[in-house]
Amino acid sequence: ERILRDVKERLLRDFRIDGTRQQLKVTLINREISDIQLRGTLATTVANVRNAYWELVFSMQAVDVAKGSLDLAEKLVQDNKARVEVGTMAPLDVVQSDAEAATRRQAVAQAEAAQGTAEIALKRLIVNGTDDPMWRATITPVDRPEFRSEPLDVETAVRKALASRTDLEQARKTLDSNDVTM
Repeated sequence: ERILRDVKERLLRDFRIDGTRQQLKVTLINREISDIQLRGTLATTVANVRNAYWELVFSMQAVDVAKGSLDLAEKLVQDNKARVEVGTMAPLDVVQSDAEAATRRQAVAQAEAAQGTAEIALKRLIVNGTDDPMWRATITPVDRPEFRSEPLDVETAVRKALASRTDLEQARKTLDSNDVTM
């Protein structure tokens, strides 16, 4: 029985660690988990800022388009008024073009409101509160979107995406920590 116990102790010797070493390993793994969480938070924040920036660019372009459309509608109103004065058009057509111009003015107001909302959303991500002097500044995007067709290797993209998922990496580290504790 003593020999069996000695053999058992020798075999299991490397499978156990004392409390201090166990706590140290768990602490190191927890630190790695914290680093992974930080990387995930940074990636999410960068993606949110990038998306908010492009939303602002889009909303500014939408304002420009709406204003151009309003200019065309107002020109049509003037042209129709001139045609009514000459007698080549009925006054009802002026009323219709006036109504269309009013609709376009409303579209401009909505686009400007959307632009203001997009700017505030971006400022919330990059400015340290409403007391910051930058909060009152106007953001003027410099970069404009450009379209370029690029081939996409879906298999490589999926492999890269799975390899850089911080939630999976965090789960693996949690399993490692559980193994050490056990």
